[in-house]
Amino acid sequence: MARIFKASICFLFAVLLTALIINIGKFTYQDSLYISPELSASAQAKKQEQVYLGGMPIGMTIKSQGVIIIGITDITTSEGQLAPSKAAGLASGDILTEIAGETIDNVVSLDQIINKEENAGQRLVLKYIRNNRPRITHITPACDSSSGRYKLGLWIRDSAAGIGTITFMKQTKHGYYFGALGHPICDPDTLTMVPVRSGDIYKCSIIGIKKSQKGAPGEIKGVFLKEGKKLGTIKKNNKFGVFGEMDEKIVNPLYPKPVEICKRRAVKPGRAKIIATIDNEIKEYNIEIIKTSFQKTSEEKSMVIRVVDEELIKKTGGIVQGMSGSPIIQNGKLVGAVTHVFINDPTKGFGVYLDWMIEE
Repeated sequence: MARIFKASICFLFAVLLTALIINIGKFTYQDSLYISPELSASAQAKKQEQVYLGGMPIGMTIKSQGVIIIGITDITTSEGQLAPSKAAGLASGDILTEIAGETIDNVVSLDQIINKEENAGQRLVLKYIRNNRPRITHITPACDSSSGRYKLGLWIRDSAAGIGTITFMKQTKHGYYFGALGHPICDPDTLTMVPVRSGDIYKCSIIGIKKSQKGAPGEIKGVFLKEGKKLGTIKKNNKFGVFGEMDEKIVNPLYPKPVEICKRRAVKPGRAKIIATIDNEIKEYNIEIIKTSFQKTSEEKSMVIRVVDEELIKKTGGIVQGMSGSPIIQNGKLVGAVTHVFINDPTKGFGVYLDWMIEE
């Protein structure tokens, strides 16, 4: 369920409809900016900031804020075929948030609202989001001949699930704040970023690996139990990853103590490592940062990396889907996370600076 972007990269996270068994497979130039003494002092203070390293797989479930349109269809009525959603100008990827003055929490609530006696067959005000911008339209539900219920002529989704890798955990007064993935969880059909109403993370076990090949990214297959013990809750899902809270940290046996964060201006092309869990064993693997981008403001695809570790290449062919969020370490400091694999060369991929993740 992963999607190819510009025919060269692929997200390393898959979004599925079932939360029980998840099959991942179907996601330089140097800074020469002048820094004032005041900024230098601030940067020096932040340099001491430390976090606990991730590298462990987690299962994730998200309930969306509103419902996401994944398809539009006609409705068979006593008057023939009607298409309320087409007439209202709706499209795949739109997020429906309110209708007839009531909040749309999920698929069931939408059905219940439009079938209320006062709403059935009436022209209703519908609020929705398209490309992160709120919009309003009017829609008239049509009565489906086979069921006798009013419908809008939509295929919709209100949840997502999948696995990824936790990047960091930061201790707070109330527990731990975590960041994972390095890119958003998106609807697999429309690529719409899933807005979070609520979400949870769980312990995940790896059950298999499919190696990457040129033109065909590999995948990590994992399993987690939705009914199992929750490790934490998801609060945010944005272009830099998934973020939330945990009561207790997951211990990385390679780095039981916190490590320093490396600011983006200090990240350089050269040797580095990633931490990933393959075959349920967490290990460090050698990579090269072959290009870094000057990013004055928060942007994705901060650096290009290449896997040079023979053991990892032998096991996975390079970067595989499911490694999204794997921490990138340079000179003993956390610099970012793995986010994408190159379709035509799976030993290469993109990473995102930790600066952008930690600020979330």
